[in-house]
Amino acid sequence: MTDIAKHMRIFEADPSDDFVSKRTAAIKAIVAAYKKKTIVDQILDLGNAIASGFPDGKQLDPAISDIVDKSIKKESTSFVAEGQELQIFTCALTAAVLYLEESSLTASRSKLPVTDFLGLSLWSAVSFKEPLTGMDKLDQLRLELVTISKKLIYNDAVSSRDRFSIPAVKEIPVPENGEAVAYVTSIQKALVSIVNPLITNAALDREEIDILWWIMNDWSYTLSSKFSTLNDAQRGIISGIEISRLLKRIPSSAHYEMTLRSVDRSLMYTATELLDQLGTSTDQIAGLFAGKSLCEQNASSFPLITILSTKSTQANGCNVKRSLEEWCSRAILEGSIFNMASTLNENI
Repeated sequence: MTDIAKHMRIFEADPSDDFVSKRTAAIKAIVAAYKKKTIVDQILDLGNAIASGFPDGKQLDPAISDIVDKSIKKESTSFVAEGQELQIFTCALTAAVLYLEESSLTASRSKLPVTDFLGLSLWSAVSFKEPLTGMDKLDQLRLELVTISKKLIYNDAVSSRDRFSIPAVKEIPVPENGEAVAYVTSIQKALVSIVNPLITNAALDREEIDILWWIMNDWSYTLSSKFSTLNDAQRGIISGIEISRLLKRIPSSAHYEMTLRSVDRSLMYTATELLDQLGTSTDQIAGLFAGKSLCEQNASSFPLITILSTKSTQANGCNVKRSLEEWCSRAILEGSIFNMASTLNENI
């Protein structure tokens, strides 16, 4: 579990036991407030809002500041938020870590749990931010948040693809009183226990078949061109986006390897340099997400898609030189977040 007392030293050099106890209670209350967000759009908004606080909490979304402020005041009535941006931001981040730690205690074998979208959103948003120079303790918390997010998502990427065993068909006794409704209900329950696992297994089989055909074709449907004719950046970014559109679950390590299978992973680019490498293909990739409010309203959680759509390289993290491996991995991650959110209601 995260060391709350350690993180309190980000803004309080020598906190007392009472101080730590009160902030721990406040952080647990913040977690409870986060858990009230149960709709995908709300959870993505939450992740985006938390990430807005980097680098020092002064730009933190007012909605998050309000949650933290009220939670702290319940434990410490003398607390005044003015001038305490770093404390508020630290508590918001620590609560996010605690939330994800609690979520990681259970893994899903079916669709992505709605709560995992906070892990996806924060992993994408926070990992893109620039390292916090001169704020080592806060940067350690940032990295801890990235680590727990990745762990949660990787675990569910594997467990959610486990096939279900199909139960044997059992004899359904006819009610002695000849009650037709009860008999029909019993048949329906028996069918559900058989059909639903078959539907899930078939969807996962279809995912594998679609990806196999896509790889064999060596053809980008986005650019209407063979992948072998593209440069490394074009090939990797477009591969990540196109694979993400075929997935029924979160991408696993195997899907990242498929994205990177034919690119020079060691190439290093800033956001501006990446746009130069992508050239005119940028508009065609961005067109896949054009007019989608999900991306536009959560720019922090979709930094690559935002860069491609706006051609702006002013956001926090754009000036960092990243390996092509990281850029391509980000393409499949962001594409998958978009795809999973868009298809959550499908029975798969």
